[in-house]
Amino acid sequence: MRSAMIFGSCIALLILTDARNAYSQVFAPDAPMAPRALALAGSNIADATDPTDLNPASSTDTDSRCAAGFLPAPNNLERSWTAMASGRWMPVARDAIAADFSRFQYQDVFARQQVGLTLSHMFPIGARDTGTSENESRAARRASAGLRLRYSDLSFGQNYLPISELSADAGATFDITPDLRGAAVVSHLVSLYKNQDVETQPRTGYLALTYHSSEELTLHVAVKSPEGETTSVLAGIEYLLNRYLTFRIGTETATGVIGGGIGLHYSSMQFDFAIMRHPDLGSTFGFGIICGQ
Repeated sequence: MRSAMIFGSCIALLILTDARNAYSQVFAPDAPMAPRALALAGSNIADATDPTDLNPASSTDTDSRCAAGFLPAPNNLERSWTAMASGRWMPVARDAIAADFSRFQYQDVFARQQVGLTLSHMFPIGARDTGTSENESRAARRASAGLRLRYSDLSFGQNYLPISELSADAGATFDITPDLRGAAVVSHLVSLYKNQDVETQPRTGYLALTYHSSEELTLHVAVKSPEGETTSVLAGIEYLLNRYLTFRIGTETATGVIGGGIGLHYSSMQFDFAIMRHPDLGSTFGFGIICGQ
C-alpha cells in the first residue's frame, strides 16, 4: 500500500510537467533500441535489462546473457534500419561487464555506428542479500551503480568528414521498497568530439520509478530532461499473462510516440516484438532474441 501511494503521488506530479512540444529524434543515440524498451517508449529506466538501455546501473539485475535485435525505420524513412547486439558477463557476484554494438543506416546518406562498454556493481541495502533463493533475493533491498563508455562514429558520405564522439553515461538504481525501485541517470555526462561542426548531443537527466504492483503487473514512469530542451514524461505498463507471454505498452509526451509489444518466454530464451508509432515519422517495428537470462 505504501509503495502504491508513493508511486501514485509521483505520477500526479509528472502529469503536471510541461511536455507538449514534439521533437523528432527517434533515432538519436539515446533513443530506445532494444525491442522491450521500444515497446515501453523507453520508460523502463529503473528496470533496464539490456546493455543498449540507458541505465548502466541495471546490468547486475540478471545473469550473464546475450541479445540481438533488428529495427526497420519508420514509413517516412525508406531503406533505413537499425541493428544491435549485446552481451553481459558476471565474472564475480554482484559485478557485471557488458558490451554492445549498434548501427543505424539511412539509405546511402547517413550512418551511425556505436559501441559501448558498461561496468556496474550491485550491493545490498537494508537487508542481507543471501542469494539462496528467489524469494530472499526479492525481499532484500538492493542498490547498484554503473558507468557506460560509448564511442559513436557518424558518417555523411564521401564529401564530409565523419564525426566521432566519446561519451560517458552514469546511473544508479535503488530499491525504495521491495516492490518499488527508483533510478537516476545522466547520459552524455562527458562528451568529446572529433571533426565536430554540428550541435553536440545534450546532456540529459532521467529520474524514474518502477512499481511491481503484483506478480503480473509492472508500471514504469520516468522524467526525461535534456539540457536546453523540452522536458518529457515517459510511461509504460507490462502485464505478465502467464509464464510464457508478456504484453507491453508505453508512450512519451514530448514526441507523442506510442509503443506496444509482446515478450515470449521459453526456458532461458526470450523473444521480443515491438511496434512504435511516431506522429511525424510513421510506424515501425522491431524484434529481438535474448538467451541466457
